[in-house]
Amino acid sequence: MEVRVSKFDRPIEDITVSMEVLKPILIENKNTRSIETALDYTPGLNILDNEPQIRGGSGFTFGVGSKVAVLIDDMPMISGDAGRPYWDLIPVENIEHIEVIKGASSVLSGTSALSGAIHIMTASPKAEPVNKFTAYTGVYSAPADRSMKWWDDYPYITGFSFLHSKRYGSVDVVIGGNADWDHGYQGAPKPGPLVTDTISDFTDEQMRSQKYRLNFGLRSTAKNTRD
Repeated sequence: MEVRVSKFDRPIEDITVSMEVLKPILIENKNTRSIETALDYTPGLNILDNEPQIRGGSGFTFGVGSKVAVLIDDMPMISGDAGRPYWDLIPVENIEHIEVIKGASSVLSGTSALSGAIHIMTASPKAEPVNKFTAYTGVYSAPADRSMKWWDDYPYITGFSFLHSKRYGSVDVVIGGNADWDHGYQGAPKPGPLVTDTISDFTDEQMRSQKYRLNFGLRSTAKNTRD
């Protein structure tokens, strides 16, 4: 297997830095809906409030000065305004592998990689088509204390993802996406004799989450020739 811890691809056994490689089989087996849940299985890497930290190296403050670079196909993902990556934009259904470099790699990955870098490599289309469709569902169990059960409906968690990848002549086509619905296990604040909600007026419906994402990629590999 070749990785990209330098300017050129090198065999993994020849590298001299500490690195972990996450293969797509791990992501699929964990039913990963967002890539940070799979990254949590990497030793030395923690994600706190959507901000990655390697070996305890955090930013200067929340959302400012991240010390871990996040790149997808060698393109930086750290947003300029919030100072952290948007994990929901990563196509988890089309990942070739993920390289987690532990240690300073700012020369190759930018100034934000003082503690390390996360390289996410997506799979390129091939002549043989790749078609995948995955669906899942689950349910939240009621708490032992019945007074804490806030819902009267079905506490579901469900979703699906799909992918079509193929090379049509000199054109690479990738179409993928996912949809997630999460009822949640935490309801809105319940005012009572000892509880007063002065911050928000959230309802149970607003506490539920829904996420949708659609990716579309089109690339021509034709070469121009001149006489």
